Amino acid sequence: MKIRKTNCSDNSCKPQNNKLIKDTAKKKVARVRIVMLLVGVILLFYFFHTLAEFRKGQALKDNIYKLYSELKSFKKDPDFIMFGFSPDYKYNKWKTQVRNLIRNPIYKKLLNEKIIPEISLFELGLSYYASEGNETDLTKSTSLKYDKLKNSQR
Repeated sequence: MKIRKTNCSDNSCKPQNNKLIKDTAKKKVARVRIVMLLVGVILLFYFFHTLAEFRKGQALKDNIYKLYSELKSFKKDPDFIMFGFSPDYKYNKWKTQVRNLIRNPIYKKLLNEKIIPEISLFELGLSYYASEGNETDLTKSTSLKYDKLKNSQR
């Protein structure tokens, strides 16, 4: 873009399109500010979304460990050894809680990321029921994984 001078005899003449140049620069600055603002908003949204997902994951891991601890406490109970998770007995409520937990999409995400053991609490409970509350190779190895889950939360 050429700068044209007006016809005047003294040196006080300014380019005619100086205002146009200033307006264009202001528009560019305004566009950059808008883009920076949008990027900032997107980053904030991503940060808070990630933080919320992290907190949900932590709460879910706490719940998994709570249910695991409950299983460890009742695995030798004579009622559990005799009736297991039968609908009319007290441990059916535990089974329902575990099943609801497994249906949670965050549970599936943690499972896919190998943060939680691939053998569910319900399968572990069935293993204890089948072995009458005794430890087997499967229950030992799975229990170690659930214990590591608790240790990884700290």
